[in-house]
Amino acid sequence: LIECGVQNIFCEKPLALDLDDARRVVALSERHGIRTGMGFLTRHPGLIRIHDAVAAGKLGDLLTAYVHCFRGYGFWGHERPNGNGLRQHHSAVRDPQHSGGWTVHHACHGVFTLTSLAGLPTAVHGSLARSADPCPSEEVVCASLQFPRGATGLLIDSVGGYRGLHVGVIGSRGTMMFNDSYQKIRGQSFDLVTRYEGASEQTVERVRHCDADPDQLACFLEAVRHGQPSTTPFRAGLDNLMICQAIVRSSESGGVTPVHFDRPVAAEPAAAFAIPIVSARPRPLPTGSVNGPC
Repeated sequence: LIECGVQNIFCEKPLALDLDDARRVVALSERHGIRTGMGFLTRHPGLIRIHDAVAAGKLGDLLTAYVHCFRGYGFWGHERPNGNGLRQHHSAVRDPQHSGGWTVHHACHGVFTLTSLAGLPTAVHGSLARSADPCPSEEVVCASLQFPRGATGLLIDSVGGYRGLHVGVIGSRGTMMFNDSYQKIRGQSFDLVTRYEGASEQTVERVRHCDADPDQLACFLEAVRHGQPSTTPFRAGLDNLMICQAIVRSSESGGVTPVHFDRPVAAEPAAAFAIPIVSARPRPLPTGSVNGPC
C-alpha cells in the first residue's frame, strides 16, 4: 500500500508479529511521509479523565499506575457460550502462531494505556500462565513496567474470569481510579473515584458510556480530514510490540528484561489519549452488549 502511493493507513493491533517486519513497515511509512494510525482500544471515558488529570499535574508526580483487564471469555475448556450459543476457544489463544499469543493480542491494550500515562519503560518483568497444559497460549499476563522517572506500571490481563476493566493511578498529590464491568452498553455507568492528599473526603463522579466516546479509528479519520498528524502512528505500534515481546522474554527467563527502543526513551508520556479534533463525530455505540477489545 505504501509503495502504491496510499497516503493514510490505519492498522488494527498488532502492527506485526515479528519485530523486523514491524521495523520495516515503520521505516517505509516514515520515509514516504505516510500518515499512519494504530487501533489499540476505544477511548474509554474513564481513561480519558485519568490521562487528562495526570497530564495536567492534578495528581502530582506519577508514582504507580495499574491496569487490570479481565476479558471474561473463559479459560481453555471452560469458554462461555457466544451469541450463537457455541462454546469456542478464543482465536488468539487457539492460534498463537497468527495472534502472537494473549500478550501481543490483548495485553497490548494495557501496555498502551500504561505508556500513554507514563511514557516508554526502561525494563519489564513478566509472568505468564495458562489454565491447562493443552492450551497453546498463555491466558494470564502479569507484568510490571519500570519508567525513567521511577514510576511503576502494573498490568494484569486475563482471558478468563468475569469481564471488567480496573484502572488507577497513584500520584504524589492524589489517587484516581475506576472499576468498570465494561460491557460497553450505551448508558452504562461507573464510578470514577478521586482522593487528594490532605483532603478529608474522596470525590466520586458517575461517568456514563455514550456516543461521545471516540475510538481511535474515528480520531484517525478526523486527523486525515483536518490534515493533522496521527496521535498513534505505526511507531507506537512498534514500541508496543517491543514491550509485549520483552514481557514474554522476561517470563521465560524469570528475570527483569531491559527494553531497548530504536530511539532515545523520553520520560514524558505520549499524548495518546488527547483528542485534538473538537468536531470529531465517532461511530455510535451499539444498543446492546458487544465484545469490545478483541
